[in-house]
Amino acid sequence: MGHRFLRHIERTKILLFVVDVNGFQLTADHPFRSGVETVNILQKELELYSEELAMRPCILAVNKLDIDGAEEQFNRLRRLFEMDNASSGMGRRQFHSLIGISALRKQGLLELSQSLKQCYMDVTLIE
Repeated sequence: MGHRFLRHIERTKILLFVVDVNGFQLTADHPFRSGVETVNILQKELELYSEELAMRPCILAVNKLDIDGAEEQFNRLRRLFEMDNASSGMGRRQFHSLIGISALRKQGLLELSQSLKQCYMDVTLIE
């Protein structure tokens, strides 16, 4: 992610991970990564930078649910999310919520917005 970006997000109260439901490959020189692998890599980068930042409340948005076969992949991610995170492959990250979205079709965006608002309200009540 880069230290400049990570310094920038230190000011945030909550984090939002947005991953492609089918995973992605940055370039032909990079390996393909599933959505779960992407979440784990993001989490590891946060942990290496700052343990405190890595433990901030986080929402996981899974994008591109408009693509054929995406619903099956999303359900797989949801099952992993609903399991105990320690054994799910999601690492130590406890997600406030997991939201399926299609940015292209604007589906799930209201739910995502509401979840972000609720998570923020929960965090500010604790402070």
